[in-house]
Amino acid sequence: MREIGKLMEDLRSDNDRIRFAAFQVLLPMAREAPHKIYPWWDELTAMLEKPEVSNKYYGLCLIAQAVRADGENLLIACCRTFTRY
Repeated sequence: MREIGKLMEDLRSDNDRIRFAAFQVLLPMAREAPHKIYPWWDELTAMLEKPEVSNKYYGLCLIAQAVRADGENLLIACCRTFTRY
C-alpha cells in the first residue's frame, strides 16, 4: 500500500486522474481506520476552498470519515469557517 503522505500529495495534484487514483485508495483506508487520515485534516479542509468540484467532493468524503477520529473538535471550527459563505 502506498504511503499516506504520497497519497495526500497525489490528492493535491492538478491532474484529476492522479487525484482520483489517490482518492480511491484513501477512502477505503479512511473508512477502516479514520485515525490514519485525521492528521491530514488541515489539508482535507483546504480542499474545500479549491475551485475544482472534485477537490471539494474528495475533501468532504474524507472529512466525513476522519470526523470519527476527531478528538479535537476540528469539525466545529471547519463548520464555522464554511458557514460564512
